Amino acid sequence: MNKDVQSRLLRGLSANAMLPLVTAIIQLCSVPVFLKYWGVTLYGEWLVLSAVPAYLTMCDLGFCNGSANEMTIQVASGDKDRALETFQSTWLMITALSFMLGLISFLLIEFLPITHWFHIGSLSRKEMGWVLILLTVYVLLDQQMQLLAAGFRCEMHYAFSSILFNVIRLAEFLAVCAVVMHGAGPVQAAFTLLVSRSIGAVVLRLALRSRSPWLVYGWRHFRIDVLKAMLAPAFGFLCMPLGHAVSLQGMLMVIGALCGPAGVVIFSTSRTLTRWGFQMTNMIFLSFSPEMSRAWGIRDRSLARKLHAKCVAAAVGVTSVVLLALAIFGKWALAVWTQDKVEFVAPMFMALLLSVLASSVWYSSAVVPMASNRHQKLGIVYLSLMLLSLVLAFALISIWEVTGAACAVLVGDCVMAVYVLYTSTQQLREDRWAKALRTRRSSVRSIMNALIGEGEY
Repeated sequence: MNKDVQSRLLRGLSANAMLPLVTAIIQLCSVPVFLKYWGVTLYGEWLVLSAVPAYLTMCDLGFCNGSANEMTIQVASGDKDRALETFQSTWLMITALSFMLGLISFLLIEFLPITHWFHIGSLSRKEMGWVLILLTVYVLLDQQMQLLAAGFRCEMHYAFSSILFNVIRLAEFLAVCAVVMHGAGPVQAAFTLLVSRSIGAVVLRLALRSRSPWLVYGWRHFRIDVLKAMLAPAFGFLCMPLGHAVSLQGMLMVIGALCGPAGVVIFSTSRTLTRWGFQMTNMIFLSFSPEMSRAWGIRDRSLARKLHAKCVAAAVGVTSVVLLALAIFGKWALAVWTQDKVEFVAPMFMALLLSVLASSVWYSSAVVPMASNRHQKLGIVYLSLMLLSLVLAFALISIWEVTGAACAVLVGDCVMAVYVLYTSTQQLREDRWAKALRTRRSSVRSIMNALIGEGEY
């Protein structure tokens, strides 16, 4: 790899290092602040209400991620006109979807007995409605910001955009904490989140305009064929969060049905702790992904192979260090974090650690198909395996209780690791084989032409 690529990777890793740091600050500080000023009941209702619009984060149907890769490949190959068509086509589609889903959400909030369903008692019907509406707009605005991130990414400014995104996340959290500490309720908190995100979106747009003035909003460059071409990659990206939701939420539902609430708490807290290792893998994946898209765009397969090898090695190496620390200090960390209120189940904890290690292998290797928008089968396989892991969990929980659920997760991640490694290496080699085949055909054709030529004389 040349120095420019190495420099961008280092900047990307440094910028993405803010992600787990900011996440830790938000997770560790939000609970004591909200509990102190709102109390358990009101804070619980806020968590329930904020979880409802969170499902709208998938309302772009995977097009933002697909557009980010496609635009990076197009810009790397020197086709900015096509990249602008991708940008405007995606913007119009997610804007239309946002308006449609926003209207549907408003009607559901207005007419469905949500207060009764979620047992909301501290907030009035009107207050609850305003909280849901404001948080819905907040989530839908995030889709526009993800498209702006694609604009930064396509011209290799992803490190700068990552820093901006994390600063915006932290600023939103601090702003909400400030108003809550001054006596604000959930409605004011939701309004503060929306205003903070709106300011962040404006800042992002101005920053993108200064760096990539050719990326403009409009409909002149809208092309329906662009959206049609991205349907398959978008579906693949949609399968990934769906599989993730099945793995996390679905497994908790299975455990809750077979082991009760106590089993859910034991599994959930241990898995949350072990997933800190996966944060390292995600940080490395986010840094390598734009470079892999660029390598695919300039058709440098040698660079792509080097990036793949270094991405997997870095992810597995860093994650292994974190997992080793958790294997040694995990029992103590869980006791301190939960104030000794959650049981530490050693076999389950070790199985979860091994599953994170397997996840680091397959997720880092998936940078090849995902960054090149050739991950459709991968997404389907992942979603299918996560569904099958729930079936396996039913059988194993009856034998080993919560440890059986952890083993089911481990089996799914191990199968994914084998499949993705095979898929990525095949994709990286296929151009080499295709080139060899073309060369062989060309040689045969040259010989035939020579023979024919000699025959004519």
